[in-house]
Amino acid sequence: MDQVRNVAGGHLTIPQFDRSQNPADWINAIQVNAVLSGLDDDATLRYAKLMISPELRAGAAAVANLAELVTHLDGQVAGNATLRNAARRRLQTQKISPMQDLPKLKREINRLFGTGQVAGEPERVNYLISMLAENEY
Repeated sequence: MDQVRNVAGGHLTIPQFDRSQNPADWINAIQVNAVLSGLDDDATLRYAKLMISPELRAGAAAVANLAELVTHLDGQVAGNATLRNAARRRLQTQKISPMQDLPKLKREINRLFGTGQVAGEPERVNYLISMLAENEY
């Protein structure tokens, strides 16, 4: 437990997991912080569980490793219709411009595809085409 307490002075600011983040990206940030803080695997798992919002924490108690935790958190995100619908609304209103930070925008759009459960290529292409300004294509 001392190792988990050492992260409090941490190297990176990581928000609690509240279903609005991509679980895999969030776990990666947790792992980076854990490595910078010198945590072992067990302490990293305890740290990750503590960084989950209280209403989701009980379901993560039985998780034995970080891969299972990502799977559990993916299920939490996928099961939330409000987040799924909000992601789809955001995809409908998102616009792409060559002046934007395109790698950052690509990560955000992929996150929205995941949260919005947009799995099919044709549906993704339709969203992407609608994001282009009329004069851009």
